[in-house]
Amino acid sequence: MKDFFIRFCRWALALTGLSSALYGCGRVEYGAPYSEYEVKGSVIDAETRLPVKGVAVVLKDVYTVDGEQKVIPYAVDSTVVADDGTFFMDGRRHYGDFGTIMVKVTDIDPLSDGNYADMFRLVEMEKIADPPKNSNWSSGTFGAEVILEVEKASSGEADGQKEEE
Repeated sequence: MKDFFIRFCRWALALTGLSSALYGCGRVEYGAPYSEYEVKGSVIDAETRLPVKGVAVVLKDVYTVDGEQKVIPYAVDSTVVADDGTFFMDGRRHYGDFGTIMVKVTDIDPLSDGNYADMFRLVEMEKIADPPKNSNWSSGTFGAEVILEVEKASSGEADGQKEEE
């Protein structure tokens, strides 16, 4: 009887293993949702309308919780604008609302064109390409072209930081 029980258990385990191998438990995937992005544009002085150099453009992810938009504190990407005030950034985003991004302009060289105050702007990006057919995680490619107008820092601001009141 003991031999019969052991043979039965081996047969049952083999059958269970075989059925699992044949039918599987679905396709297992590893990864996280993402989107590709392209953001290009120019930074100009709000008063003179001339290109600004010596500033950095920083992108940050935005997500929505209970209808309120929040900014993820770390940067997705950053670049220094060219001498003609233009910039271009592209890459992959893994977090946030893929159609919205926060753009921050910060003066990193106040001696080049003058001292500019930090500027923040939410940018709605448009879907410019659908995801590849073989990707279950991609949301597609989103892009925006923006003109960012920055203002000179007031006398109470130093290097883009407001003086404590």
